[in-house]
Amino acid sequence: MTTFPFRRINEIHSGLEFKHYRLLEQIGEGGQGCVWSAFDSKRNEVVAIKFSETPEADEKKSVEDVSLQKHIGQLMELRHPYVLPMVDFGTSSQVRFLVSPYIPGGSLEDIVNRGALKPEKALGYAAKIASALDYLHERAVIHRDLKPSNILLDLQHNIYLSDFGLARVISSQTQVMHTGRGTPYYASPEQHTMSEATLQSDIYSFGILVYELLAGQLPWRGEKVMGVEQLQSKEEMPDPREAVPDLPEGLCAVLRQVTATLPEARPESAGKAMHLLYQAFDMLPIEIASAENWDEKAIQNLNAVEIYKRVAKDWQSPAATVPLSLTSFAIVEASPQLEQPSSADACFMLHTAISYGYKEDAWWRRIPALDDRLAVAQSLLQSGQEALCQRTALLLVADRELRAQKFSTQDEIIHNLVKGMGVIQDRRIRHSLLKLLMAILPLAPKWAPVAISHQMDSLLAYQALEDSDVGDEAAKLAGYLRSEQALRTIFKTASPSRRLPALLAALQVAGSLPVSIPGLVRFEALGEWILAQAFARPNQLALMSVLSLLGPALGFGIYTYNVYRLADFLDSARILTAIQHGLFLGAGFLLAIALIRIVVERFPQWPRRHRTTWAILLGSLPLGSVFLLYHTLLLKRYEILNQGLAQL
Repeated sequence: MTTFPFRRINEIHSGLEFKHYRLLEQIGEGGQGCVWSAFDSKRNEVVAIKFSETPEADEKKSVEDVSLQKHIGQLMELRHPYVLPMVDFGTSSQVRFLVSPYIPGGSLEDIVNRGALKPEKALGYAAKIASALDYLHERAVIHRDLKPSNILLDLQHNIYLSDFGLARVISSQTQVMHTGRGTPYYASPEQHTMSEATLQSDIYSFGILVYELLAGQLPWRGEKVMGVEQLQSKEEMPDPREAVPDLPEGLCAVLRQVTATLPEARPESAGKAMHLLYQAFDMLPIEIASAENWDEKAIQNLNAVEIYKRVAKDWQSPAATVPLSLTSFAIVEASPQLEQPSSADACFMLHTAISYGYKEDAWWRRIPALDDRLAVAQSLLQSGQEALCQRTALLLVADRELRAQKFSTQDEIIHNLVKGMGVIQDRRIRHSLLKLLMAILPLAPKWAPVAISHQMDSLLAYQALEDSDVGDEAAKLAGYLRSEQALRTIFKTASPSRRLPALLAALQVAGSLPVSIPGLVRFEALGEWILAQAFARPNQLALMSVLSLLGPALGFGIYTYNVYRLADFLDSARILTAIQHGLFLGAGFLLAIALIRIVVERFPQWPRRHRTTWAILLGSLPLGSVFLLYHTLLLKRYEILNQGLAQL
């Protein structure tokens, strides 16, 4: 019993995984189920998986499941160059699946719809079909629904008998099960009467198929069903020369024998039917592949190369539309033919991988040139499609080489990053993109009317309106780039509750706000910044304040205490004076240290000598003031004490 990540087949979607399969896209649908392409990591190839829902569980269903698994197990043992193999089968309580290799060339129906084939080509297909039928019949397997749409083609013109939905393994215990009608135009007379289907039923269908290949149409142009006509009016197959006069005269008799009303009148095997056809055309047998000289992997690689040749020439630049389906891309991607791709090939593969979200990380790493990666990324960011922009953004954010580069605000990649960010809804990705932009752009030396462009600056400002970490990061980037337009847009557009936090975020990075922002607002933002800095790390602030206050207070308190030489060592006036003076000087030191920190942290972009100069000037103001006052108070208090002592 297989465990599926879904309960019903209508819940299946691309990207689902079970066992060693990753579903790619739906490639077919029928009344009883659907067909999906998938990548088989175990076999390293693309496969087709047919899903069907099972009926409700009961005793009859359990018996059918056992019988079906037995028959499928026998069918999975079939191996022939022109028989589509079954490689896996499974079932759950509600879903069954059957796995076969994916064949990329369509079906024989596509060929016959174009009209009659040349005899050599038609008989080439017929010989391969006959070989496959003989192989099946030797193992007591009847197909029962042989028709062009059930004969798949690869890109090397090999055929594969497929769709064994009606096939059964004949045994004495299961003969009663083999009464399916097949498709009316190709079904034998006995199938129309619901009689038992035999190996000769497939021979009959083979004859109809050969007629269609050579004449380019069904008997009577499909206006009548031949099997029914044979039962009702004993009518025989029309002469194919009515459609194609150049066909040999003896062909009609051969086809009428192959499609005889009575099964026993038909050739014993498809091989013998082919022998009759060769005689009618006076041709030698066509050489076809055998199991001994058949290399399945080599054929798959040739198919992958052919797919790539057909589409790569139509893709001239990263801006072009991807001409490849996900299934075809997975076939090409799994082929060893692209182990060392050229620069153009690698860019094409990366573009397609990102477009489908399939192995894009691997192809991003396989392109050594950053410029090539960026060219593909820019084309996808310009698409305006959220899914493509998100996948591209994740690759860019994780690119270490990109982070080590510096770009100008006028570089196209910067414009595309900001533009792509506008269509991405995922906050995590937008936040990462903003950080990437700050990493790869230089700090603007001064405020400018526009940093990137009017449109891009406005997009950046609108990101900053969001009350989240994304909005804060966007405001910081606006300050980092010193875009007056972005700051004005924030000031005019932001809600009252958002305006000050956004301006404060820009202020933290830029060190100032542009003069176009009203002075009162700038002063308010500065005050908020000071408070924010002060209380950003409360424990550190408390420790710094205590040490800044108590250190000088203790030192100067002791100094003051020793200066006043009173008779009583523990005189209360002496102690109080020492404490007052010590705390006064400690407060001065605390204020000086705070001002120095403000200068250093508030203007990190300033040159070091400028910050040092301003820090010394501002820090010296409170220190100079308290020392002057301390000196004055100390002398005055000292004189008062001396006068008091003299009077005593």
